[in-house]
Amino acid sequence: MLDHMANEGGTRFLVVTHHPLTMQERGVSRLLSVDLGRAVELAESG
Repeated sequence: MLDHMANEGGTRFLVVTHHPLTMQERGVSRLLSVDLGRAVELAESG
């Protein structure tokens, strides 16, 4: 369903997280752009 929405509808998704890896400093989040298709390719090839 997400794949269809992204490819056919041009929908973008926003995920809000307070995971330590996405925080530049304590209490301050940053914008992180991820190509999920590429991430899946990398995960499947590894």
